[in-house]
Amino acid sequence: MNIGRAMMSGGKSLIVLAPFAIISIWFIFTLFSGPSPSGAITKFFITVVEVGELEQQGVTFSDIAKDLFTMAAWINIWSLAIVTIFALGWSFGSHYLNVDAPGKAKIYAIHWIIVSGILIGLILITNIYCLESTYFRASQEVTGSGGGKITLILTVYYTLAYYLSVLLGTARFVRSSVLLANKLPGNI
Repeated sequence: MNIGRAMMSGGKSLIVLAPFAIISIWFIFTLFSGPSPSGAITKFFITVVEVGELEQQGVTFSDIAKDLFTMAAWINIWSLAIVTIFALGWSFGSHYLNVDAPGKAKIYAIHWIIVSGILIGLILITNIYCLESTYFRASQEVTGSGGGKITLILTVYYTLAYYLSVLLGTARFVRSSVLLANKLPGNI
């Protein structure tokens, strides 16, 4: 009986996660194929590198663009994988929490906060690792504030995807452990 409900919660979680994943996958493919040279994506990435310093070295943005886009694509791939694993893990796992008394589900809010904190930490580590790593040559050209912009945008995006996914995917009897989930109608 728990397996059927867990599968249903996992399905709800995936339905909410799907639009975020579709946007992420589209963005990843765009980055790997090379976005339009005059498009918004390219203009954004120009703002996160020190173009003046590149010119002093005799390098143009187009020389590092492919590596920069590849780095950003891999950050998104890893972040999407982390969010999917954590969202589905919580959605399935919430059905197996030991809630045997009224009000006991609120105790699991601590667990949810810890899981959410680990998720955010892993996304931050992924960003910092890629932006500070020598594996991607273009990471050396990203400014500190540019790396901060990329990290902030991706952390907010993937945290929102995770939160909305677990908001609907959490077992009904444990909803009080997830911030605002107990405000959802009972039939969702």
